[in-house]
Amino acid sequence: MNECLFDSSIAWMVVDTLAAFCLSVCPHAPSTVWYAVEGGLIRTYSIERRKIVRTLVVDTSNPQGRITNIVFDPRDPATVYAAGILMQGVYRSTDGGNSWSVVRRHDSYLTNYAGECLKAIPFGDGVRLVAGNFSRGELEYSDDAGKTWSSSMTGHTGSICSIATSSEDPENVVLGCKYGKLLRVALPARKVELTGVIAPNGYYEIPRIAASVEDNNVFYAISAGFDSTSKAPGLFQSCDRGRSWTRSWLHGVNIWAMAECESGRHIFIGGFSEFRNVTGRGIVACVDVHTDNVRIVGGAIPWNHAPGSVWDMKFVSRNRTCKQSLLIATDDGVYIGYAAN
Repeated sequence: MNECLFDSSIAWMVVDTLAAFCLSVCPHAPSTVWYAVEGGLIRTYSIERRKIVRTLVVDTSNPQGRITNIVFDPRDPATVYAAGILMQGVYRSTDGGNSWSVVRRHDSYLTNYAGECLKAIPFGDGVRLVAGNFSRGELEYSDDAGKTWSSSMTGHTGSICSIATSSEDPENVVLGCKYGKLLRVALPARKVELTGVIAPNGYYEIPRIAASVEDNNVFYAISAGFDSTSKAPGLFQSCDRGRSWTRSWLHGVNIWAMAECESGRHIFIGGFSEFRNVTGRGIVACVDVHTDNVRIVGGAIPWNHAPGSVWDMKFVSRNRTCKQSLLIATDDGVYIGYAAN
């Protein structure tokens, strides 16, 4: 059994008290975390220096606009992509976030989603961008840094909430959609396969899907619902790259955030609940996928006001401090947790 630092308790500290909606760790500078706050702004935080370094202006045309996806180009350290809710479309920066331009424009009613609907993966000698649209259910991809886009699917699902991609299989993606639908899509072939429906009689969305760090054949997905009577799984697993979903945990819990530890043993989840059948708000829990043990780990978070809805979470690999850390973005701010051992 793989060992994991997070078998023990977690010590938490405050990063920022502003509400945050997504997190991204720069692969070219892993001690720097980017996170989005309201108004089309992104802040960068240095873990080693323990301070906010700067604030990036992506788009301030709508004060209610929110960046919900920050994606780094896997080949070019200076190129970053962003998209979100009530924003103009998909943005690109080629100078590390100093300036931005729109590479895929949407009108004000066609937005990306609060889940992960923008991906960038190595493809040939370049990078493939894959974007999903929540409002019109359109899946698009670009192999030339967003200059031209090909449509792989339109209107099959009504709304796309999340995308899982892999550099080992760039021709196929797994989608999480409105009404709890899960699909596999062959991009150039425009072939769509429905592989599962979570709680067919309830209104559920799939905000995150991700391949396991331990096994590329294993995918994890999460669901968030709007039906207080349903006991749909909050976290579930596929062992065949999204072709079927056979294992699950945390039934009836609404989950919006998910992160896997380095060992592949623990899945951390974050979410919220306003329903009678689920206790608490601002849920942060840890699932041991080897033993099925579930434990709540957010009780020690030094909340600024009250436990807030958790929208995103990311692990940061061990740095010069020799500590792996977990960051969470919430309505109440951004927090970072370190393994106590």
